[in-house]
Amino acid sequence: MESISRSLGEGHSTDRQESVDDLRRQITDCIHNAQRLTTHHSKSAPIHECLLFLHKALACISEDGEEFWDTTVQIDWKNLGKRLKLKRMQANLGQKELAELADISDGMVRAIEAGLRRPSREVLLRLLAAPQLGLRLEEIASDSANDGVVPTSWLAPHYNPSAMISEMVEQLNGAGGSLEQTTAYLDYQSAKDCLDIFNSQSYLHAFSNTSALDHMARQIVERSGSGGLDVIALGCGDAKREIKLVECIVQHGKTLGITNIRLFLLDISHSLLTVGHATARETLGSSVKSVIALHGNFHDLPKYPLYGERDVRTRTRVFTMLGCTLANIDNEVRFFRDTMSSAVKGDFFLTDFTNAYASADCPDEIRSADPGYQGGVRESYKTWLSGPLRRYVKGLSGVEFSIELSTDCTVRGSYELTYVTHLTVDGNPSHRRFAVFRIRRYDAERLHECLHRCGWHRQASIAYGTNERSNITLSLLIRP
Repeated sequence: MESISRSLGEGHSTDRQESVDDLRRQITDCIHNAQRLTTHHSKSAPIHECLLFLHKALACISEDGEEFWDTTVQIDWKNLGKRLKLKRMQANLGQKELAELADISDGMVRAIEAGLRRPSREVLLRLLAAPQLGLRLEEIASDSANDGVVPTSWLAPHYNPSAMISEMVEQLNGAGGSLEQTTAYLDYQSAKDCLDIFNSQSYLHAFSNTSALDHMARQIVERSGSGGLDVIALGCGDAKREIKLVECIVQHGKTLGITNIRLFLLDISHSLLTVGHATARETLGSSVKSVIALHGNFHDLPKYPLYGERDVRTRTRVFTMLGCTLANIDNEVRFFRDTMSSAVKGDFFLTDFTNAYASADCPDEIRSADPGYQGGVRESYKTWLSGPLRRYVKGLSGVEFSIELSTDCTVRGSYELTYVTHLTVDGNPSHRRFAVFRIRRYDAERLHECLHRCGWHRQASIAYGTNERSNITLSLLIRP
């Protein structure tokens, strides 16, 4: 569509420009008046539609055509595709005819109707202005623009806590084996016991170095530009560290205009996730755009429809795995190389891990130097980890804990302390042995070399722990 400024004659260019500038000012005044009306009449579709067409009028006489769309007018993009197809068919228009009408390709029409592409502001304005279609703003306006319900929780397609507990009970009453790490948080009592540990003084002290999170937040903000930013917290638990990180990002982001921040909290435990989500909403309030709880397993991350093409292009994504959750991964290489294949250039990954106390080639040195091995299993951990056994194993009368050292780990230089239980059932010692938890230690340099080969480059790393027992490194990775 040619602008009025180009359609006017060549003569009297000064008078012409002054007239166009005056018209632009008048339309701008009308837009401001309409915006004030939408504040008081937020559910009035005619007023929103009027505002949209005023923006269209302004775009027609703008030299660059880039005035911002009014943020109070939000579009339900999925519904747009359905309504557009219905209106086109009712008007007896083919996709090629509609493409010519809107001055776009017929492939673009197909993509919009299928919900695969979002039209630009100019294209949407042309579709709304086409008399043959009769498409109205009120038909495609998002409910969220008019005080509707904003989703704050999402369930993975196959997320079924009851079925997972049933599978755990069946395994616990079998011959033994290795329990998947998430079973330690699965039922309500296990989640409560876990939260008690999270809130203990020793645990809080181990992760009290908030200056390290502030340092990483500054690094992220300085490299993010001025667009939107998403923090995707994998295995968030009570989310305290993730919330602190977001607080730091919000604070540093103010200087660079980063105000559109979303927090996604993902965990397998319904109880932990509920606590984390409530704490995040209470703490962060209106400083972030939204806080969304995702019930599911982070190993299935590529299957979750969380991010559209537009988000990938226009928003910085920061994946986090804090609280030494990295040790929950069976195979770090597979996770960063394959599970995280949905990451794109410029995405960040922030994680923390416990450093090795001795070389993985020297098991005896590890046994004498690692405080986790020397100190044995803490009583609070015994209460927590034996809980599912005492609740679900039939005839159980005793549980004995031990720690086993394994140096056969995926990442070179790392080793693992495995918490093992031996059960007494019906008064008799049993051969039923269960590995119920693991703690992994890493050689920091060799871990970063491994992740570099998986396509993640170290941006920064900093000491995170506060004492010998919490010998932790906080590491920021980036997808180059």
